[in-house]
Amino acid sequence: NLALLRAEQGRLEEAGALYERAREGKEAALGREHPSTLDTVGNLALLRAEQGRLEEAGARDGRARGGQGAALGREHPGARGAGAGRCLYATPHVVR
Repeated sequence: NLALLRAEQGRLEEAGALYERAREGKEAALGREHPSTLDTVGNLALLRAEQGRLEEAGARDGRARGGQGAALGREHPGARGAGAGRCLYATPHVVR
């Protein structure tokens, strides 16, 4: 996706704007708690962590993981994967 490409290029502000736009569109079309919407929220959490915006990253990560667990069930592989690796916001940098 374009947001991921921009992040890989180091264009983090542009990536953030693209993720926000995608999140808004998915919330409008699918709802706040749809797994696809929550995937985008999780991606935004990772980006915010990379930008050093740790408080926002943590809040978005919690929303994504909690929502995925509620939507899919706590034992569903997608719910476990929703937070896999996202604890990276606790470190000062994200390793790609």
